[in-house]
Amino acid sequence: MIMPMDGPARVLCVGGGPESTFEMPGWDVLRTFVDRFAPDVSVDLSTRFAATIAEWEANPTRVTYGVVGGRDVLVGLSYQTSPEEVLAAVWRGLCVSLARTLRDNGVDGPVRLESGHPGADVLADRLSRLGVRVQGVRTPVDAEDRVRIDALVRAVADTAREVSR
Repeated sequence: MIMPMDGPARVLCVGGGPESTFEMPGWDVLRTFVDRFAPDVSVDLSTRFAATIAEWEANPTRVTYGVVGGRDVLVGLSYQTSPEEVLAAVWRGLCVSLARTLRDNGVDGPVRLESGHPGADVLADRLSRLGVRVQGVRTPVDAEDRVRIDALVRAVADTAREVSR
């Protein structure tokens, strides 16, 4: 499973049968909601992804996220819903969606996750807890990716500063 920083994830199935490829949601789902609901969280996700996700998962939420008919759907929102509850629901929904899509496409063997995203290890752990056998994580981050990540973090921090004024 290849999960680039932007765009959908691609799964290449190789093994006993013919090779097949399919796409499914990627990191951009989470990034879109972070940008919309809590842009200041983007810095935390780039520097301390595991700790931020652990905080989200430690707090219960009534909000659920899913994709219905190709549209993002959040259920359980109220005026008291915090941005972190929304992001926690999106994170959980993304993980469940990935696991379900793998199962629905007949992927029952070990999955190797390739991603330069700082949350790749956390995603691998979450998928394992959802029953997906993750064989390993490879994070190919080159200099160009680091420059793009740095630029994104700076842009988000600037936006957060402007919003908080």
